[in-house]
Amino acid sequence: MAKQSNQQEFTAKRRFGSELEVAAIYGMSPRTLQTKRLLGQPPRFYKFGRRVLYDLAEIEQLIRGNGSL
Repeated sequence: MAKQSNQQEFTAKRRFGSELEVAAIYGMSPRTLQTKRLLGQPPRFYKFGRRVLYDLAEIEQLIRGNGSL
Protein backbone atom coordinates (compact mmCIF):
# COMPACT_ATOMS: atom_id res chain seq x y z
CA MET A 1 0.00 0.00 0.00
CA ALA A 2 2.84 2.44 0.83
CA LYS A 3 4.47 1.83 -2.56
CA GLN A 4 1.30 2.89 -4.38
CA SER A 5 1.01 6.01 -2.22
CA ASN A 6 4.63 6.99 -2.96
CA GLN A 7 4.06 6.48 -6.68
CA GLN A 8 0.96 8.65 -6.65
CA GLU A 9 2.82 11.39 -4.76
CA PHE A 10 5.73 11.20 -7.24
CA THR A 11 3.50 11.46 -10.32
CA ALA A 12 1.31 14.22 -8.87
CA LYS A 13 4.28 16.60 -8.82
CA ARG A 14 5.47 15.98 -12.40
CA ARG A 15 4.18 16.10 -15.96
CA PHE A 16 4.91 13.01 -17.99
CA GLY A 17 4.67 12.33 -21.70
CA SER A 18 4.38 9.03 -23.47
CA GLU A 19 6.95 7.88 -25.98
CA LEU A 20 4.72 8.97 -28.87
CA GLU A 21 4.00 12.38 -27.32
CA VAL A 22 7.65 13.13 -26.62
CA ALA A 23 8.68 12.01 -30.10
CA ALA A 24 6.04 14.26 -31.70
CA ILE A 25 6.86 17.28 -29.55
CA TYR A 26 10.58 17.11 -30.24
CA GLY A 27 10.51 15.97 -33.87
CA MET A 28 12.09 12.56 -33.55
CA SER A 29 11.06 9.02 -34.21
CA PRO A 30 9.64 6.95 -31.36
CA ARG A 31 12.20 4.36 -32.41
CA THR A 32 14.99 6.84 -31.59
CA LEU A 33 13.69 7.10 -28.03
CA GLN A 34 13.49 3.30 -27.81
CA THR A 35 17.06 2.94 -29.02
CA LYS A 36 18.34 5.55 -26.57
CA ARG A 37 16.50 3.77 -23.77
CA LEU A 38 18.01 0.39 -24.68
CA LEU A 39 21.52 1.87 -24.85
CA GLY A 40 21.11 3.59 -21.47
CA GLN A 41 21.37 7.07 -22.99
CA PRO A 42 19.34 10.12 -21.94
CA PRO A 43 16.57 10.98 -21.59
CA ARG A 44 15.75 9.14 -18.41
CA PHE A 45 12.51 7.17 -18.52
CA TYR A 46 10.09 5.88 -15.94
CA LYS A 47 8.02 2.72 -16.08
CA PHE A 48 4.59 2.64 -14.53
CA GLY A 49 3.39 -0.89 -15.04
CA ARG A 50 3.93 -1.52 -18.75
CA ARG A 51 3.90 2.16 -19.71
CA VAL A 52 7.13 3.99 -20.48
CA LEU A 53 6.93 7.69 -19.67
CA TYR A 54 9.31 10.62 -19.83
CA ASP A 55 9.42 13.59 -17.48
CA LEU A 56 8.75 16.57 -19.74
CA ALA A 57 10.69 18.97 -17.50
CA GLU A 58 13.78 16.74 -17.72
CA ILE A 59 13.50 16.63 -21.50
CA GLU A 60 13.20 20.42 -21.68
CA GLN A 61 16.29 20.71 -19.51
CA LEU A 62 18.24 18.32 -21.76
CA ILE A 63 17.30 20.32 -24.83
CA ARG A 64 18.26 23.63 -23.20
CA GLY A 65 21.57 22.20 -21.99
CA ASN A 66 22.61 20.35 -25.15
CA GLY A 67 20.57 22.01 -27.84
CA SER A 68 19.01 18.61 -28.64
CA LEU A 69 18.27 15.20 -27.21
